[in-house]
Formats: sequence, structure tokens, C-alpha cells
Amino acid sequence: MTRQRTVVASRMGLCCLYLLALGISLLSWPAWAQDAPSTATGRQPGNGPELKSDLQIAPVQGISAANPTAVQPGTELQSAGTVPAPDGTTPAEPKSPPQGAITYGPPGQFPWQAPFKPFCACTPSLDESPNPSDIAFRFGWWGVERSGNPWVIGQWQSTDSSPFWDVDGLWTNGTRTFNYWATGSDNESTQAKVQYYGPNSQGFIDFNRFPHAEEHENFNNMNASALIPGTGPGSGQPVIAQDLNKGQDYAIRVDQYEAQYKFNLVGQPGKDDFWLKSGINIWDQQEMGDRQANNTVHCFMMQSATQQRSCHVLSQAQSINWNTFEVTPILEGKFGRVNIQYSHSLRVFSVDDQTVIGQYTDGGANILNGDFPYAVVPQSLFNMDKIKIGIDLNDHNRIYGYGYFSEVENSEAGVSREQGGFDLRWTNTTFKGLNLTTYVKNDDQSGNRPTELLSPDQTQGLTHAQQEAELFQLPNQIGFTRYTAGEKFSWRPWTGTCDSFLARLAFTGGYEFDDIIRANENWYFPSLSALPPTFNISPTTPVFFQPNTLSNSFNIGVQVPWMESIHTYARYKIKFIHDDLYGYTPLNYAVNSSLPDTENIIEFGGEWFPSLRFGAAFNQTINLSSRSGNPLPIAANPILVSTSPGDTLNFGEESYSTSLVFWYRPEDKLTLSVNSDYFANQIKQNITIGDDSSTSFSGSGSNFASFAPYTSPWNYGGTAVEFGGSLYYQFTRRLRFTADYEVTFGKDLITSGGVVVGSGTPVVNTFIPLGSYSAVRNVMQQAKAGFDWKLRENLSTYLRYQLVDFNDRADSSNSGSMNMVMAGMSLRW
Repeated sequence: MTRQRTVVASRMGLCCLYLLALGISLLSWPAWAQDAPSTATGRQPGNGPELKSDLQIAPVQGISAANPTAVQPGTELQSAGTVPAPDGTTPAEPKSPPQGAITYGPPGQFPWQAPFKPFCACTPSLDESPNPSDIAFRFGWWGVERSGNPWVIGQWQSTDSSPFWDVDGLWTNGTRTFNYWATGSDNESTQAKVQYYGPNSQGFIDFNRFPHAEEHENFNNMNASALIPGTGPGSGQPVIAQDLNKGQDYAIRVDQYEAQYKFNLVGQPGKDDFWLKSGINIWDQQEMGDRQANNTVHCFMMQSATQQRSCHVLSQAQSINWNTFEVTPILEGKFGRVNIQYSHSLRVFSVDDQTVIGQYTDGGANILNGDFPYAVVPQSLFNMDKIKIGIDLNDHNRIYGYGYFSEVENSEAGVSREQGGFDLRWTNTTFKGLNLTTYVKNDDQSGNRPTELLSPDQTQGLTHAQQEAELFQLPNQIGFTRYTAGEKFSWRPWTGTCDSFLARLAFTGGYEFDDIIRANENWYFPSLSALPPTFNISPTTPVFFQPNTLSNSFNIGVQVPWMESIHTYARYKIKFIHDDLYGYTPLNYAVNSSLPDTENIIEFGGEWFPSLRFGAAFNQTINLSSRSGNPLPIAANPILVSTSPGDTLNFGEESYSTSLVFWYRPEDKLTLSVNSDYFANQIKQNITIGDDSSTSFSGSGSNFASFAPYTSPWNYGGTAVEFGGSLYYQFTRRLRFTADYEVTFGKDLITSGGVVVGSGTPVVNTFIPLGSYSAVRNVMQQAKAGFDWKLRENLSTYLRYQLVDFNDRADSSNSGSMNMVMAGMSLRW
């Protein structure tokens, strides 16, 4: 966005500069104080007093169905983010409210309904100050009444009564602008930010603090009949569940820091043909708290037929302290038609965790026996170099290139993984109304095996020879090289003609080819002693290999503007995949996969806006995927082929997504909206279970118990239905009412069949109880209501009520509800 760099003397110029600064810094005079209605702010739609209200028109977000607990008092509905992966990979950005809950606010919410207006097309008002600087202070108190389980309703927020406060300010002299704000939405959450905009530099410092609660995982389903069918002779529990912190819930404190600063070295972007600028980005995230550390030992280990086969599951609390720090210097410049940028990212992931000990008490001569640490998270170091190049060859041709190389290293175990690649694109607009993009991409990843075991975590109880044997058994990291090439187009055949149906008709489409070449994906028998007596195979002969994966995809779409008030669109994509990843079970040579070889995606919808007071939008997406066929491990080996059970690979998935939105404004002061969404997913897949290879390949079958594997069809079905609505009413110039409500019904279930695939012989499926543990049947309700009352020119008050109710119909112990009331005042000077 172009920023004013000189002092504007006229009052009109001062007004425009003020609005520009406000739009940048997300701060303005509360819009609800005007006669015309406006939307709730982007940061907190209708949840608390309007903070950082801006001049842009943004949809009023509904309450999240997929993440219903992400409601923090006085702030935007949000999921506060995810804990970064222990390997130091890029942490996920904080999640935005899912798009399933679509609700719309006052006029201008539909993109096709917001007319373009010059940003500076304003006239001075009597309330304007000659010095565009401002500060506001807001405060209040949340009174909270909670019942039931606090985990779901308080996963991302405090469930206790707490104060609410906010400071928001802006200072500008027409050339330089400072924007600053800080918010304490409850006892556990705080946000603050400082922004600076100047003629030759800009930057910000951002801080975000929030909790992430985690529920305690109980061992209620740890019983012999459910997990280990046919346990054989003996007495006692084959599953020994030891929970040292039963009933304890866990929470992690997340602190995020981010800072960016850019400054011009030579020239100014947007003004000069030659310019050079530099910048630095700094990001840091720290997670502190307690988590549940689980450990499972001795499961499915070799035991005599006269002994009970046992499995020991241990759970205890572990204090963790993870820190991820990243710094990225950037250098960017433009030389005529060439724009180039180089950056280097350094990320360090460090840990300072409590050591937790697992007791290995059932050991013998060949099994660990003693006390050993577990739940150890390794530290890592990550480096990445990136370069971007853009070249404007002429008015109709542009080339874009992107290349990178990175390495993540775990020095403690001597393990590293390298990744590199490029992305080249050529855009051509020579033909009127036709935009063509040709692209080719590459991604290459590889890594090495550990060179040593972690000491003392992985070396305790092992001799040097045993350590070397353990290292020898570790597989090489799977690597791959991926090449992608394709062509995309957008075409308006009658562009440039009069404003008519044909002039607005648009087509899109494209083709893409993808090739994945894998390395180290073969499965081998580890040693001759581990082979069944009848198998005369060299241990270096692979018994299963994963071929390369080839895919071809085509897509086509059309957008039809039937008239000014009706728009429709339709898109179709089909993808053919050859030899995608398989799963392999060595005892019965069955293959399984949840990846399709054919995928069809159909999407269509429309928008109807007959007047400025009514609008509707509809969207339907259908995804149909399937896969069948059995790739034999090695066709040249008659033993392996003859024992293959046949066509065991069978996968099918159907997904549906439906969204419907209505928006109605019967009068200038009243706005209503309703939405309904339906999501469904159905999967049927053959799965092989009971592959107890550790016992079958050891010694004589008459001396050791074994569970024969078999393949049977499993079914998954999940649905979610959502209804919502909102109300906005500007009762008077000084009094405004808002309310919205949303309810979501969720249902998931996994069931298993009882016929062995390939034999057709009905069997008693002893694994059927596993599906009952997956049952999900819940209802989530959220409601908000409140009013804002402007007492005086610079003084206002507000009242909010919020309900969060979660009803788990499959397990009532998870149910919980929370009623929240907040009252406060806002001062501005």
C-alpha cells in the first residue's frame, strides 16, 4: 500500500493520510457510534467491545465448528496455534476460524457487492482532530460459571473469571506513524503489538501469549478381550496399565514473539528503477508446562506357550520446556526489469525437559531389564537458503523463479536430512483475454542413518556389540525426488466487448504431470535367523518394494455471470495416480493403502443478490476417490506369489461439503444472516491386523503362541451438520445490539467386517470392539449477545454474554458448559 511520505497541508490530504494510517494499523473511531451500521471488527467479531476497529469491510466470522473451543473473551475467535514438531520443522501458523461457519454482516460483505471507492474520497467531519493521534483504554470483567469437564470448552482459553483490558493508540505526523496496542483477554491470554511506518523503513514487534490445555488419556479400554484376542493359557491381565497421574489434566503455556524490520538501502521501491532494500525477521516460540508421557513395552514380545503374553503401558506427567528460535536476514533489489531476493533462515530447536523413567521389569536374557528414560525429544538445527527471481521480459511475458536448499540436523544422534528444489514459472498474456502459465517444479529429500545411539537414553543395558547390532538394524531414511510440470490458463474469450453476459464469461483449466522417485523404500528380512525354516531367501533380497509414483491431473472450470444479480460457477478435476504408497504386512503378504489411484473432485455453486438488501450464496463440493488391485511383492519368487491371498487392496472414499448462506437487511439499522453447512466423509478400506511377525519368525511354532493375521474390510463414517445465524441492530446512534448463535452436530464411527479377504470364509472378528472406542457423537452450541452504549462523546460502555456448551453423547464425562458475562467501559482521548 502506497504511504504518504510528505506532510499534506490541506485538510483533505490530512483526512486521507489519517484514514490510511488507520487502515494500516487496524485502528479507527468506533464505527458503531455512526448512524450507518458497520461490521464487527476482524479481531473480535461481536465477542467483546470493538477494538482496533478499522475502515475495511470484513465478513463477520461465525463460531468455529471444527475448533469450537477457540473462543477467548474479548478477542477474535481463534485457535492459538500448534506446538512445533520436535524435529524443528517449521511451526504451523495459528489457525484461522474454519470457513465452514459462514456468516455475513451488513452491506458490502459479498465480494461482488462492495463497490470500489477511492480510499481518499472523504470529506472532513466536525469530529476530526487537526492532529491525527489518538489513544483509547478499555477495561471490563468476565464473570464465568462453569460445569462439567473443562477440557473441551477451555482448551484454548481460561475457564475462570478474569479481568479484560485493552490499550490502543496511534501517533502520526504525516510522515511517520506509530501504532501500538495491548490486550489482556483473560487470565491466561495476552497480546501486544507495536508498528512503525516511515518514509524509508517499517517494522513491528508482536507478542502473543495463550494456553493449550490437554486432556488426560485414560486406560479404560486397556483390557485383554479388546486388544489381544486369543491370549492363550495363563492367568492375570495381559495388558498391565499403570497410570501414575490418573485424573490429572495437563496444560502448556505458549509464548510467541515476532519482529520484522525493513529499510531501504538505495532508492525507493515503486518509485525508482534501481533500488535495494534489506530486512530481518525474528521469530521465537516457547512451550512450557506439563504433558502426559506414555510408554509401551514388552507388547507382542516372544514368550513361552505356557506363559502369559503381557504388555506394559505406563503413563506419568512430564514437565517440558521447548524453545524454537528463528532468524532470517533478507536482501532484495530491483535492477530494471529484474527483481531478486535472497534470504537465509536459521532455526534452533532446544529442549530442557524433565527426565521420566520407564521400568522394564519383565526382561530376560534377550530383553531389556531395568529402569530407562523415555519420551526424550531431540534438539535440532535447521538452515535454509532461498532465492527468488522475477523478470519482466516485456509487457506480455514474465518469468518467476524460486530455488532453495535446506538441512535439518540432529547432532546428538548424527542424523541429518537435506531438502532442495526449484520452482520456475512463465506467464504469457500475448493473446487478448488469455492468461497462460507454464511451470516446472522439483523437490529432493534425502537423509542418513544414525551414526550412534543416544547415550545414556538408548545405550543403557546394551553391550557394545548389542549397540552395533541395533544400529545395523536401523533402516536408511526414505528419500525421494519429485518432478512436477504443468500448464494453467484463464480465458475470457469476449473480453473488451460491451458489458454483457459474454464479456464476463470466464474459463479456467490446466494439466499437471507429477513423478515421485523414491529411495530406500524396500522391505527386507533383517537376518537369516529371522526367516521361517521353509523360506530359502537371502536376507538381502527385498520381499516388497515401492515403485515410483506417477500422476496425471486435468481440471476445467467455468464462471457464468447470467446477469448482474446471478453468478454461477462449476469446476471439475480428475487425477490418475499410478503406484502410490502401499502398506505391507510380511506374514500374509497383504498390501493396504489409504491413498487413491483415481480422484474426482466436482465443485459448483452460485451467488444471488437481487438487491442491496438481500443476498444468498451456495457451494457444493464432491470428492470421490478409489483404489483397488494388489501389487505382488516380487513376481519372480514363486513362494511369495503363491502365498499371496489375492486382491487385498481395496480403498474407497466419498466426501461431501455443502454450504448455504442467506443475508438480509430489511432496513438500514437491521441486518440478519443465517447459514447452514453439511460435511460428510465415508471410507471403506481393507485392513490387515494381527501380523505378529516377531513370534512367528522366531523358533518353532509349536513352542510359541502366534496370532494369525487376516485382512477384512473396515468402514469409517463421519458427518457434521451446522446451523447458525446472527443479528445486528443499530437501535439509535448511540446504542447497538449484536447476537449470533451456532450449533454443530458431529458423528463419527469405525466398524470392522468379519470376512477374511481372499478366502471368503466367515470368521469371528475378535477385533470388532476396537470400533466402539472410535465412536463420536457430540453437540456443540455457542451463543453470543451484547450491546454497546455510547454515554458521551469519548465514553462508552458495553455488556456481553457468551455461552459455550459441549455435550458428548458417546462419553458424558467429556461434557461441559460455560456461561460468561462481561461488562466494561471504554475511554478515548
